[in-house]
Amino acid sequence: MQHRGRSCRQHLCRTAMSLFRIVPIIKTVCKLTGSLIGVNRHDDIAVFNRLDTILDEPRLAKILNYNFFTECLRSEERELLHTFTDALGENQYLHPVIALRARQLASEMSQLLQTVDATFSSDDGEMFRFRPDPKDPTAYDRGWDNLHEGIEKTWKAYKLYRQVVNDRLKV
Repeated sequence: MQHRGRSCRQHLCRTAMSLFRIVPIIKTVCKLTGSLIGVNRHDDIAVFNRLDTILDEPRLAKILNYNFFTECLRSEERELLHTFTDALGENQYLHPVIALRARQLASEMSQLLQTVDATFSSDDGEMFRFRPDPKDPTAYDRGWDNLHEGIEKTWKAYKLYRQVVNDRLKV
């Protein structure tokens, strides 16, 4: 009888130890599924609203699809692009799919801004104009191609980001 009691206690101890190992895994799974089903939805909506306040879709569309094609960019628009790109990196989404799309958008915008910073210049600090290296006759074509490739990739990344935000957050 003594032997059987010890066996039950050992079994209970082993079961308890197994539970202690499983609890962290259960917490992680609950956190992930909670994020996926909307427990963290309000936090992600707040992140989206902060970012959208900085630069909303119509303003970004105007900059990418109009201003760059006219080869002119006002200093405030250039700063908006930089501020939005920085804010994308600072404001982290909890939903993994939205976070992935936001990181991809930030990456594409960073690359576009590198091209803009290298090919646009200003005489008065207010208006930036597309002026690649005047000493190199092929610089204009190369710069123009790089700019348009960056615009296309950034706009595509933004549309994917917005689609995921709309699907997951319903905003």
